[in-house]
Amino acid sequence: MQSAHSRRKYPLFFISSLLRWRQKHLKEHAMSRTDRQIPYPETRLNVIKRFLHVLALLQNDEEQWNATSLADILTLDEGGHVVSDKNIRDSIAYIEDKLEIGISTQKGSKRTMLEEELSEEMMLQLAVLYASFIISDSTGETTLKNFLTRHSRDGLWMLARLHFACLERKKIRLDYTSNRGHENKGWEVYACHLVFRTVNLYLVIQIPGESRPRLLIANRIENLEVLDDAYDGEVKSIEELFNYSLSGYIVDHDKVKEVSITYDEMIHPQIEQFLASLEPEYTHKDGKYEAVFMSADDLYLCKQFLMYGKSIEIVGPSELRARMVELLEESLSVYTG
Repeated sequence: MQSAHSRRKYPLFFISSLLRWRQKHLKEHAMSRTDRQIPYPETRLNVIKRFLHVLALLQNDEEQWNATSLADILTLDEGGHVVSDKNIRDSIAYIEDKLEIGISTQKGSKRTMLEEELSEEMMLQLAVLYASFIISDSTGETTLKNFLTRHSRDGLWMLARLHFACLERKKIRLDYTSNRGHENKGWEVYACHLVFRTVNLYLVIQIPGESRPRLLIANRIENLEVLDDAYDGEVKSIEELFNYSLSGYIVDHDKVKEVSITYDEMIHPQIEQFLASLEPEYTHKDGKYEAVFMSADDLYLCKQFLMYGKSIEIVGPSELRARMVELLEESLSVYTG
């Protein structure tokens, strides 16, 4: 054990420096201590959910919140863990420090609010992440469950490797079975995007020598290998690839056409929601709506419109009307043939 005499050998400035370093170290790691004060010890993902709850509730400054009222409502979503005022203050400190989003607080009053409006880009990023915590996405979960069932040992690895291959536009080697049962062994293609469309997780690929990208169903990819070669051509964004499309169809812009439909006003809410991304122009007259929009997704449109029977009619173009007639006749032949 060190004696008092030997301890006095350390200069005073050294001890002072050590104390300053310790204070700085503790301050820098304050958030890591905060992170340990979490609702479910078995998963730190709930820390992120708490931060998102706080951000979301503070967005409307017409509603008044403080640390206590926020703690009370957040406690409802933490599985029996009681959220404290300090938990909320720590969350606010983290949001301000790490996300650089200013939050105004007034001690003793219900006036905790965001200092400025969130940008549209940040709003969308936060909403996508927030939705994954608070909205049950049965379609997405089923798709991922099927993917992970098929790739039980390396599913997360495959998602990560595909993601980073897309970022680098890397060439990948894989085995793939098409919808028609055709097997591609050791197929070499370039990875471009991962995207959910309809009920599948797709990988957008570029095949050497082809002008238009294609879609692969991620669940059917086997024996993935990332290669060194990278694609140096133009890669269109997801928005460009699926512009004028409502399904998993990559648009051929030469086939985009103006579509006009009429339908009963009672189904307008459903049609408006279905066509929202195509931004139709609507007119309303005598209990009927007309919608005019641009689309290249003929088959998917017809299949969806079939559900509404005589409540909806394709006015134009003529080739789309003909496609609908063809589908109706094929269906009718099963029951009248």
